[in-house]
Parts: sequence; C-alpha cells; structure tokens
Amino acid sequence: MFKFEKKVPIEETVGTGLPTLLARNFKLIDGELPEKGKRHDSDASSLPKIREVFGNGRIFAIPKQDGTIHIKTEGGVIILTP
Repeated sequence: MFKFEKKVPIEETVGTGLPTLLARNFKLIDGELPEKGKRHDSDASSLPKIREVFGNGRIFAIPKQDGTIHIKTEGGVIILTP
C-alpha cells in the first residue's frame, strides 16, 4: 500500500479504500467497502464529503507499522485501527 511513516495526501489514496473507510467511520456514507480493484469510484465520491467535514486544508494519511493509519488534519489526528 504505502511506506510506513510516510505522509501521503488523502487525494493520492484514491483506489486504496482509505477515503471510503474514513467516510464510513464518520457516517458520511452508507454501504460496504467495495472489493479490491473496484474502490476507485467509491473513494472518489467520498472525497468531497470528507472535504465538507474537514475543509480544504491539508489532510494526510500516515500508515504505521502496527496496522493503524493516522489521518492528520488541521484539527487533529484521527486514528483508524484494523
């Protein structure tokens, strides 16, 4: 997926399922995570909803070795656990 500890802008994660998971965790969308290889459309439609909540500032995904993903926003850090 990504290198551990490397900051990746949320827009560069489209296709991985991360924007969809983030939007689902915040109840911005309904439904299940599509299977691998079919996540691009779901992720692309989730980004505008994420931006509505977090604004147009920088949003970074930072994968950690323990399997968590830290989502860094201007307002703080969101930790997604496996």
